[in-house]
Amino acid sequence: MDCKLCFDQWKKTADPTVQKLEEASEIADQNCLKNVGDDEVSCNGFSTPKARRFRIPERIPCPPAPKKRRLSPVLCSYHRPAVSFFTHPELELFFLVALHDIRV
Repeated sequence: MDCKLCFDQWKKTADPTVQKLEEASEIADQNCLKNVGDDEVSCNGFSTPKARRFRIPERIPCPPAPKKRRLSPVLCSYHRPAVSFFTHPELELFFLVALHDIRV
């Protein structure tokens, strides 16, 4: 770190034009910072735009969740007739054939 400081000091004292250029760039940087307005861009061209049109828009609230639809009375299960897959005699016949080898 000390070597870099020594080198910078040597560079400034060795060449007077380098010193003048550095002073001029510092003054230009200070002037650029003073003149930056709402819609302007800084002199170096690498700054964040700060104008209102570049800002992230304000957050708006989310819409409410959709409501669950109610079933119409026609579609309710208590209005449908019971579905009978098997009749009583078919069930008896099935168990007699399936379980005829089993003794109780």
